[in-house]
Amino acid sequence: MASISGQSTANINQVDGFFTTQGGGTSPEPIINSSGVQIAANGTFPYNTNISLEFNRSAVAPYNFVSIAGSASFNQIFAVRDDGTLWAYVLATAWISQMNLPQGQWTQYGTDTDWEQVDSATNGWGFIKGGEYWYVGYGLFGLRGDGSTTTIGAPQMMNNTFTWTKLSMGSQTLALVNSAGEVYTTGSNNSYGTGLGVNSGTTTTLTRESASLTGVTDISCGYQTLRIVTGGNVYSTGSNNYLSSGPLAVGPTINGPILGYNGGDIVKVFAGRDHTVAITNTGEVRHAGVGFGKRLDNITTNLTGYSGQANEQFTLLTGAGSGWTDYATSNTQSANFITQLAIKNGEVYGSFDNQTNVWGNTASNVYQRVGALNTATKVSVDLNSFVLVNFSIVSS
Repeated sequence: MASISGQSTANINQVDGFFTTQGGGTSPEPIINSSGVQIAANGTFPYNTNISLEFNRSAVAPYNFVSIAGSASFNQIFAVRDDGTLWAYVLATAWISQMNLPQGQWTQYGTDTDWEQVDSATNGWGFIKGGEYWYVGYGLFGLRGDGSTTTIGAPQMMNNTFTWTKLSMGSQTLALVNSAGEVYTTGSNNSYGTGLGVNSGTTTTLTRESASLTGVTDISCGYQTLRIVTGGNVYSTGSNNYLSSGPLAVGPTINGPILGYNGGDIVKVFAGRDHTVAITNTGEVRHAGVGFGKRLDNITTNLTGYSGQANEQFTLLTGAGSGWTDYATSNTQSANFITQLAIKNGEVYGSFDNQTNVWGNTASNVYQRVGALNTATKVSVDLNSFVLVNFSIVSS
């Protein structure tokens, strides 16, 4: 049978013809595109940290992914390919037992070509598929959004009331934006994280947030918190650790959404447990909350805004420069384990704590360029298990 570098070409659709003998990890499974360019890698699955990222490769699907999410708890990744197909890489079948996927390899699920987005909670995944909301995973956190708390072992359509355009998940919460620019949430109400005016119990049906915002362009769920962008301003609800919601929001928790930043220049927002990063319309970065290991200008000062001056939180990090397009926050309960990724001018930068040799990066808590990637479009970090880390890079 024909082979390339000793690898069978029996299933040529999943072989791109690029292999290397410079691997050495137990089972390195990053993703490369059809030109042999590294486009994703993950930190939970075994890999060799002593070699450069661009050579840590194996035979994998030669596809570009536009959306990717992982579960560090169960070593599972879902990814949406640029042709609208859904792919998965699993090392455990918890919560997805009905999908009948082989372990330890990238596998396409089904044949549909209208998958759009995927995001992950502690032990479940939400999808936008053909404008509908789909879910697979644990049921008791209310993330199905259809009123049921039954666990689902394969993706099912949960809500097609609207045409959904964006989703974001925290550890136990979900937020969706529809084509009218309205936000609906479900899940754990702790610390007012769902924005529904209650701070206890679980909401199981997708419900519009209490401020009835319109024209929403971006959302981001963190740990018991939600950030919403409309009109270039940031609205927040939920936990306000280190005053990370902006200078106009006060208190350890916020019964919102309420206006937290009114500078009018924000296009993307990324919520962490104790900090928020916002990207401006000029590609610059504003930061609110704790600084240690997270600020893109490599300064560790917290931006907590105690003096109460307008917009002193979401301070412009002039030392970070411009060209930023994406950011990934670690969604963890502990400040002792931090992994952050970001993209600047198509290049990936990372800051790591307790991962001192990740991808050859030796300096902890300092943003360094990762590998030789220069076409990246999205990065993702999953710490929803609060124990393990899973991180990925996507290029298209």
